[in-house]
Amino acid sequence: MVIAEFSLDAFPATEQLKNLCGLPFGLTLQPFARAPHLAVDKEAKKQTSSQLPRCSECYSYINAYCGVDRDGFTCSLCGTYNPFSITSKLRYCRPGVPAASLPELCTNLIEVECEEPIREEEEEEHDSDALQWSLPEGVPVYIALVDTVCSNEFLDCVKTALAAALEAMPASAMFGLISFDDRVRMFDAKGPVPVCKSIGVMDDGPLLTPLEDIVALQRLLTPVGQFKDSILVALETLECSQGSPTSNLMDAPQVVSVELEMKFSQPSRGQCFGAALQGVLQYLHPLSKHTPQDSFNPSMAGKNSTAIRLLSFLNGPPTLAHGSVADYLLARESMRNKEPEKRSAETIATTLDMATSVELEMGVEMGVNQPGGVNPEDQEHESARSIVSSFYGQAALVAASMGVTIDLFSVGREAAGMEILASLPEHTGGGIWLYPTVVDAMMTQDLHRHISTPRAQSCLLRIRTSPEFKIARCYGNLFRDPVYEDLFHIISCDPFETVAFDFQYKNGFSASAMIPPTLQIAFQYRTPVFSDGEFVKHERKMRICTLQRRIAENPGDVYQGVKSGAVASLLLHKSRAAVKTEGQYRAALLLQDWLVILAANYMQNKTVSHGGHLSETTQGDFSLPFDGLESLQLIPRLVYGLLRSPLLLGSLVTPTESQDYAVFLEHLWTSLPPYQLQRAAYPSLSSYSTPEKQALPLHSLSNLAIDGSDAPIFLLDAFTTVLVYFKSSCPPETEFPPPRNSLLRSTVNDMRQNRRLAPQYRVLKEGDPGEALFRSFMCDEPMELGMKLEGEAAASFGGYKKFLEWLKVAAVSLLDASRKA
Repeated sequence: MVIAEFSLDAFPATEQLKNLCGLPFGLTLQPFARAPHLAVDKEAKKQTSSQLPRCSECYSYINAYCGVDRDGFTCSLCGTYNPFSITSKLRYCRPGVPAASLPELCTNLIEVECEEPIREEEEEEHDSDALQWSLPEGVPVYIALVDTVCSNEFLDCVKTALAAALEAMPASAMFGLISFDDRVRMFDAKGPVPVCKSIGVMDDGPLLTPLEDIVALQRLLTPVGQFKDSILVALETLECSQGSPTSNLMDAPQVVSVELEMKFSQPSRGQCFGAALQGVLQYLHPLSKHTPQDSFNPSMAGKNSTAIRLLSFLNGPPTLAHGSVADYLLARESMRNKEPEKRSAETIATTLDMATSVELEMGVEMGVNQPGGVNPEDQEHESARSIVSSFYGQAALVAASMGVTIDLFSVGREAAGMEILASLPEHTGGGIWLYPTVVDAMMTQDLHRHISTPRAQSCLLRIRTSPEFKIARCYGNLFRDPVYEDLFHIISCDPFETVAFDFQYKNGFSASAMIPPTLQIAFQYRTPVFSDGEFVKHERKMRICTLQRRIAENPGDVYQGVKSGAVASLLLHKSRAAVKTEGQYRAALLLQDWLVILAANYMQNKTVSHGGHLSETTQGDFSLPFDGLESLQLIPRLVYGLLRSPLLLGSLVTPTESQDYAVFLEHLWTSLPPYQLQRAAYPSLSSYSTPEKQALPLHSLSNLAIDGSDAPIFLLDAFTTVLVYFKSSCPPETEFPPPRNSLLRSTVNDMRQNRRLAPQYRVLKEGDPGEALFRSFMCDEPMELGMKLEGEAAASFGGYKKFLEWLKVAAVSLLDASRKA
């Protein structure tokens, strides 16, 4: 179902009340979440979106919150009365069928079919003579772009993953295989023996000739069902580029290899991913319904009926030809030891008052206009970054306008320049998978899960609100429409994809108003329908979800309705926006300041036991985390986890860790639903007496919780990693590892199922070398390196208990400074 979670379940009556509480006011949304029990009936299935009555004023759809009589309905968003058309009366005024029993009037979520958009003349005229061979309508296209400047272990991992992916593809799908080192190799697998042809690149330029001149597109794209065995043979002929760039393929017994030699192209050790990508996008142009755009118009992608996925596998950075990140990585390395900006420990107590509290909260919201932003002084670094960022940014825009989704799979600890390459999946609706080693790589499971998971293509998302508030900002892999307000485009999304929105007040909410705060989500998407692996048709549907919330008249009501997961999701997006303008150090301090302000506001407005009214509290009455309010108690832990993560201060404490990992985490975390983000930012730890009996469902993430517990078995869920840990005190008769049919193993299996990434699973014993991995997740413990940071930046590295003590002192100091002012 469409999962929408507000950060505040009760909307503050006024903007002043919202600022007084210091909490973000917004929404997280999974538009394509799995919906096995959508409310439909036979009539609803026949009904299309154009037949649903709509408000003549705000254009919202009729819904369960509308007042309906025999002549019309009253809009639940704006209050306008709308007479029924003659056609609508036939549905809503049928004798013996109460209108309230219809799906759209008895539930807040429905799904209806949509008419396909009218084709534009330019679509029909475009490239009429450019493509004599036409791809069957609706057939998905997958192209694997494989880096062969790699180890044998990496290539074996990619081969196994692609073989599993073929099993997940429908039989009618088209698959193409292209590899690259300092040449680009294309495989024609439509015959009994695959044929490989290749072309070189200029050291600092593009491919020497278009790919279409080497292998025609209709020869590269191979039907999976008909030629699966031939594709697997082609995969097996992939070889690492260790010696001469061409020697291995020439010696392969099961492939015919043709090298197109150019006198002015000398073999060069390197990896030409950028030039290969550029050539592939030009190669795929005939499958597009329009000319690729230099400037991105997200509505263009919706015109393409062919779903194209470019699966890119990297074992290191692009270092050759167009798109090389070698100069950028060298310049970045020279800046690594640059000291971050520091500020004194007394700053928060001496420079903040309640007025600046609001400004700082807005600073985290906006991520802009904060004084003293970090401006890199190294011009060489900025120049190198600008050049390569522009190249991949332009490639991403071209791909998005063509409806091509780009996925990146990277293996290895060597920096691949992922902060530059990330624009490719971010702008095209793709994903990033990063594995530190081949041994740890769950690529086979992840790729099979990725291919087999249903996806929505060419999506439109419209959010309408009642007049008192509006959408201020959006976060995630979506784009605002350049013309229509509150209309957003999503190139492609899976059921886990989550986007977020900030709200802004237009007028205050009134408790006496006839219409409570209302929001309507209309999500229109296209998805293919297959039968026995063969394409049947495209379905275009629309989900309509209408939500109402009550009004909070005082801080107590606001606090009671806090949704900590949605708050954490919004804070993550705001912090990442701040990083782009302020740098990681100041962004982390802004997030800490926000938490201090929240705690100080709570102290100021602490709930008393009678009547839900609020009064001031004394310092002695205040304890953390937010005593007596379960809705707020998780927030300090989540902020603590975000601060220590590589996305913020964690990267300053351990700068030797690959920056690619931080980019991967940012891409993953910002697209997670709130309940999964909570697990990723702050893992859960439970204990078991035996594999069949749970001891405690939740422990603190500390060594004391483990060593001081009588429970012999612990289960850690860190979202991307699931660990089972057996203490030395575990009875010798206890089976190791846990039996497959045990409660513990069943719990592990459930954890690993409903996730975009397959978590790595390991079973460890106390004293084993792997114990260090388990202990590394005990983030409630102090981190010595982090405690060397100056001022309040070190607060989150002294352990969670000391973090709470620091938070209390900082909040009290802020309140004292405010009262004196």
